[in-house]
Amino acid sequence: MGENAQVTEQQKELATLAMQEFDRKQFTSCCNIMNKLMVLRGNDPRVVHNKAVADFCLSGSQSTDDFRQSLANVCQMAHVNLDSGEGLEDVDHSVLFYNQAIILYHLRQNRASLAILDKLFPFIDPLSSTGDEGLCKKVLLLQVELYLCTYQPEKAMGLLTYIEKNVLNGRITTEREPGREEGKEGSPSNTESSWENWRPMLSVFKTRCLVMMKSLKACKREIKALMNVQSSNTSVVFLKANFEYLRGNYRKAMKMLGSGPQMHTDKGGSLTLSGRPLHCLGMSRHFELMYNMGIELLHCGKAMPAFECLIEAVQIYQVNPHLWLRLAECCIMAYRENNDDDRNVGTPAIPAATLEFASLCLRNALQLLSGVPETSPTDTSQNEDKEDGKLGPEAVLLQAPPGNPMRAPEVHNLRCSVLCASSYVALCLNDYTMALEYAGTLLKLPRISGAQSYLAHMYMGEALVSLDRIADGIQHLNPDLVTDVATTLPDNKLDPEKTEKLEKESDPEIKGAFYPWCPRDVRTAKAIIQYNLAAAHAVRGEYDKATNYLAESSKFIGRRKMAQFVIKEHFGHVTPNRIDMKVASMKPGGNTSTWNTE
Repeated sequence: MGENAQVTEQQKELATLAMQEFDRKQFTSCCNIMNKLMVLRGNDPRVVHNKAVADFCLSGSQSTDDFRQSLANVCQMAHVNLDSGEGLEDVDHSVLFYNQAIILYHLRQNRASLAILDKLFPFIDPLSSTGDEGLCKKVLLLQVELYLCTYQPEKAMGLLTYIEKNVLNGRITTEREPGREEGKEGSPSNTESSWENWRPMLSVFKTRCLVMMKSLKACKREIKALMNVQSSNTSVVFLKANFEYLRGNYRKAMKMLGSGPQMHTDKGGSLTLSGRPLHCLGMSRHFELMYNMGIELLHCGKAMPAFECLIEAVQIYQVNPHLWLRLAECCIMAYRENNDDDRNVGTPAIPAATLEFASLCLRNALQLLSGVPETSPTDTSQNEDKEDGKLGPEAVLLQAPPGNPMRAPEVHNLRCSVLCASSYVALCLNDYTMALEYAGTLLKLPRISGAQSYLAHMYMGEALVSLDRIADGIQHLNPDLVTDVATTLPDNKLDPEKTEKLEKESDPEIKGAFYPWCPRDVRTAKAIIQYNLAAAHAVRGEYDKATNYLAESSKFIGRRKMAQFVIKEHFGHVTPNRIDMKVASMKPGGNTSTWNTE
């Protein structure tokens, strides 16, 4: 991207001296030399660009606004449009594209940065052959990082495979042109002369991909290798903690995190570009913190504070079906915290912690999940990670930022949770047709927990009775249908002896859900079904049957007792069950009395 005027020996010498000072990080002297070169070649885009880079480095990478303006001026001088949909026309323009991409990355405009690097990737081979080995490395590694930042671990793993096969094996040349003008962002230094020095970073990238894809078998091998050589590396420590968390070893994960560096929050004012180093501009994790805080508050039963946090996070993470479900759960808990409290009826304002807004959130979650096909019970093995760490062709990754993408079994579990919550909310809003549809869809799914099946039948029974289809409702309130009330899927259950041993060894404050699932056993669950069956028969006028079922139920649950449902998937949060059936008179012609399970 140079001008037509011939470069003199004096100018070449100044450029070489500037490059040497830049590599030595002597930015003051480098800028002084570049000022002399600007007098001689002030219209050369390369000189203007390198002068801007030197000034930016001299400022401690703080004059971001000035550098971005200088970069725009250079692009105008070189007739380069970084925002156009067309690809790179001249390999000499590569540094302009990379510098723009690195700025966007630090500003956390990851997809815009990735779009620019996608234009650079076809020029990797010619870029390396011209001697810009350092720039070639940084382009590839930044692209891997951006794939991970945009939750595309499969593409990141593919690029790492490309690097290992084509770069580490020597297919891409690494010779440098003698006398090539450097001293620019992305230029190679003597310490970066070999890809071998980058192998540990590639290993960390690979482990991050495996953690994000939840390929635990291959991840275990990579983590073990990393811990042997980089046990003090902060990234490795966090990866190890994340890995243990995914395996369910929460104590070990907490121990690993406790051994990491102390983190401090930024108490500064509003974020501005200039005046802060470039690498600090994207350090804010406000919305991730709001998301995590919201989940924590929800688990602690603090519905309204959780709602305030999550409603702020959803502005950024709108494609996360988990988040929409959590918002709905906040609304449900605000509506009725537990089965003993009276219901809190709010206004239909949106967004507010109301059942109307919960219904909207759940519809959004179902819409986001609609693009993922349902799996059958035999499909679970197809989603297991292979020995080489690659996902099978049937594996599905659904993005759920700020968390890792979900695989097909996790999507299935989430869909079950959303359908169950949707049926409950529809019942509360007296939308019995939709409640019936949601519960029916849940029962048709191939793999649901015993607790979800129990509640689906309960919800269908209530919806049918409310729709004056009492005979159909009684069929769903059949106690014989209750065979299991476990909150885990059949293939995830632990051996009873092992479960009892784990419970004895665990501390009370970290064992199980915050709200215990009720009913705890099949006998109690059947008694609750019998209680509601008595209500259905009473509505039908069959008072003798109602009295018998009520007497049978009272042997196990005594006075009226409510069921409580744990929506069992990734976080296993608690949602109250709604059983709203009134029993009229127990005896024909007697004094009427209302039995309300609320």
